[in-house]
Amino acid sequence: MRKLLLFALAFGLLALPARADMKWGSLAISDDTGTVGRATDMTTQEAAETAAVADCYLHGGRKCKKTGWTHGQYCAAVAVKRYTDNRGVAWGSATAATLSEARKKALDECAKYAEETCDEVVIDNCTTN
Repeated sequence: MRKLLLFALAFGLLALPARADMKWGSLAISDDTGTVGRATDMTTQEAAETAAVADCYLHGGRKCKKTGWTHGQYCAAVAVKRYTDNRGVAWGSATAATLSEARKKALDECAKYAEETCDEVVIDNCTTN
C-alpha cells in the first residue's frame, strides 16, 4: 500500500488539497500603457487575478491582463521595456521561490520579447502564507 501511495504522489495521481490558510496574490499589466496592478492576501486564485486586473484599471491602465499569480510562499515579478515610438511596452513576467529569482527571471523573459535589455522590474509581489 505504501508503494502505491508513493507512486500516486510521484506521478500526480493523488492531489493533496491546498492549505486553506495559504493566501493568493496576482499581478496585472496594460500592454499599451505599462500600467500595473497588484493583489495580495486573497482567498482564491480567481479573486487575486480579478483584483489585480481591477487595480491596473484603477491606476489608468487600458486592456489590463493578468500576468501571473502566487500562492503560499512564492513571489512574482513583471519587467518592462518602454518604447518611445508609440509601440507601448514589451513585458515579461515570472514566478519563483524568492523575490530576487522572480525579478531576474522576469527581466530575462522581457528581454526575449523585446529582443533587447529591458528597462526595469515595475512590480513584484510575494505571498507568505
